[in-house]
Amino acid sequence: MKKVKKFLGTIFVILYAILAITITFLLLSYNKYGNTEVGGYTFVIVDNNDWAPQYNKGDLLLIENTNAKNINPGDTVFLYKVVSNQYQIQKAEVLLKDDTRGEENVQLIVDGNYIANAQDIIGTTNNIKVYENLGTILGILESRYGFLFLIVIVTLIAFLYELYELIMEIRYGAQEAAVKSK
Repeated sequence: MKKVKKFLGTIFVILYAILAITITFLLLSYNKYGNTEVGGYTFVIVDNNDWAPQYNKGDLLLIENTNAKNINPGDTVFLYKVVSNQYQIQKAEVLLKDDTRGEENVQLIVDGNYIANAQDIIGTTNNIKVYENLGTILGILESRYGFLFLIVIVTLIAFLYELYELIMEIRYGAQEAAVKSK
């Protein structure tokens, strides 16, 4: 029975370590807009039903980063837009494309007559992967309190438990060794 407990404990520790490393990696992969960006994909958590029925609250969207020069009028894009001095992710249809100033200075005119610069474009709806309800879980894990309670506090408790075990081993282990040697 002790071997089974030890085996299950080891599996739990390994899975927990993988989770902690993954979440830390995702948090360290934030771009300047505050979204995780890994391997050419931007992770977008849908936090309302504005994009329903295609994308629902709690969905995780992996949007492949697309160069603005590859986007044409009629495409639907995700972009960063300044709203009340902070960036928000918007979904809009491209109405016009202005690439007369070179590839680095492409501008797109989208719904609402908003001009989006090349660096504000995330990607198109053509290059997207949708994971239903996974956004809610990732949102909790990447939040300050989620990271605090699921990573920091659990690690602290495990550290304190191991410290306690070490102290008990030092304190009582020497006494047991003396008794066994007599």
